[in-house]
Amino acid sequence: MGSEMCIRDSTNAIKSFDFSISPNPVENEIIINTLSKNINACIFSLTGQKIIESSSKKINTSGLAKGCYIVEVKNKESIKRKKVVIK
Repeated sequence: MGSEMCIRDSTNAIKSFDFSISPNPVENEIIINTLSKNINACIFSLTGQKIIESSSKKINTSGLAKGCYIVEVKNKESIKRKKVVIK
């Protein structure tokens, strides 16, 4: 799941972003920690089905079944994915 995309800005410097998820494992809410101001986050099942889409850095997961999911976070420059466990 270490998918990462980088682009070059006008000075030809590589730009990227990173994020973390807390807590992990998750009980009721995912908090996306990133310096990026405008993000789009999606939660996918392991089969690739999009379950939740949000532009918030806090996502309610209380309606999700226990198990593993993929959180995808996009900003203007790139897309990154991380695995989370819902307990």
